[in-house]
Amino acid sequence: MTTSQDGTFPMNTLLHMIPIKLSSTNYLIWKNQMLPLLSYQKLTNHIGGTITLSATIMVDDQSVPNPAFTTWNDLDQRAIILLNSSLTEEAAAEVLGLYRGSCNPDCLRDCLQQLFC
Repeated sequence: MTTSQDGTFPMNTLLHMIPIKLSSTNYLIWKNQMLPLLSYQKLTNHIGGTITLSATIMVDDQSVPNPAFTTWNDLDQRAIILLNSSLTEEAAAEVLGLYRGSCNPDCLRDCLQQLFC
């Protein structure tokens, strides 16, 4: 198993590390599986709401993409992919559309706090 320079696993490896999918009957087992994985991947701030969304652009003499936003967005998408892949169809239907484009960035955090609490 290879890891990146920051110690995280590649996405294709991670997806195989989620054998238990969240259903209406296995929340504690699912949570026990997901929390260490999300923590090791440095994604817990994205589901715990402790990370602040950066501005999408920086404005000095010209508007340029903000590297902090790019990093935040990459990690956020990684968290969404991992969480979506850990849901049964039943559970996925409950969160459908809660963290997509038209929704504000706090939707994912709010939805997952409901699942994790």
